[in-house]
Amino acid sequence: MTYHGITIFKNKTCNTWYARYRLNGKQNYISGKTQKQVYNKLKEVFKKETVQKTLVLHTWYNTWIDTYKKDKVKAVTINDYNVSYKTLSEQIKKTDINNIKQIDIEKELNNIPEPRSKQKLYELLSQLFGKAYQNEYIKSNPMAKIDKPKYTRDRGQVLSREQYLLVEDYCLQNNYSCILFLLYQGCRIGEALALTIADIDLDNKTMTINKSFNQRNEFDDTKNKQSIRTVPIFDKSMKLIDTKSKDRIFAFSQKQLQGQFGKIKKACGLADNFRIYDLRHTFISLCKDENIPEHIIQFWVGHEIGSKVTSRTYTHVSQDANLLYYNKLNDSKFYSNSTHFLTENKNDKE
Repeated sequence: MTYHGITIFKNKTCNTWYARYRLNGKQNYISGKTQKQVYNKLKEVFKKETVQKTLVLHTWYNTWIDTYKKDKVKAVTINDYNVSYKTLSEQIKKTDINNIKQIDIEKELNNIPEPRSKQKLYELLSQLFGKAYQNEYIKSNPMAKIDKPKYTRDRGQVLSREQYLLVEDYCLQNNYSCILFLLYQGCRIGEALALTIADIDLDNKTMTINKSFNQRNEFDDTKNKQSIRTVPIFDKSMKLIDTKSKDRIFAFSQKQLQGQFGKIKKACGLADNFRIYDLRHTFISLCKDENIPEHIIQFWVGHEIGSKVTSRTYTHVSQDANLLYYNKLNDSKFYSNSTHFLTENKNDKE
């Protein structure tokens, strides 16, 4: 029996079959218990080689999603991949992945003006071509020598004392209970929107966060494992909870909530780049100002205990704390009793 001119032999010393063939300049050996088994293995090898010669990027992207991502990552992650993929030109999507060179990818990246979007596209292409290289669909990885685009993450902002009171007052007047809940509790938007009355323990004043509510208006998993937690509900937050609710406590979509926050920003004179997510920054920073231990704050907001992200990304020095510690140091024994400037001034006079 032969396959495309390759003869399948029977071993003389044992009851197995084998074949030798050359592919891409290399000698290869394949064996099996039966002649048919070797035949099918050869068929798979050359089928893969045929695919390799005609695999355009768009086909490989869909294959990659179905094989390595579908049912393995959150739907929002796949949506992020799709958004990044759409920024590619139609020309490169229709190009054989073996014919895509480093310069082609760099041109695509250079067409993306927003730094974070450029970085996300780089990360997507790195996974795409990395997996293609592992599967031997491409002979070399065009991403190997491309530097990751730089992106400085926005640390966010916090409300000043005056802004905090303005936002609080406006929300109370307009019954924007969910916005206030985010401000008072520091939880994520999806976590607040997913809360049901079953998640609330009224006797112990706690809430259990075990799910999220995504942008497609569906219940979803939490961001990560440490996001699942049972945390206290503060007194002001308790007043916002409708105990007669039979469904979600805050029956809004993320889009509706963003609409409410847009009105708050305009009415309270907040900066255009102040985000609803900055309410979480404000909560964490206020906790730090009150000297609440960091591991307690991390548990409340669903950060990993010991993680640096709480202090590095979410903690800001408020104006009130800045003034408090300025006065404290200025009036301290060391500063008030220092004669350095007195001596300096005396020397200047001389």
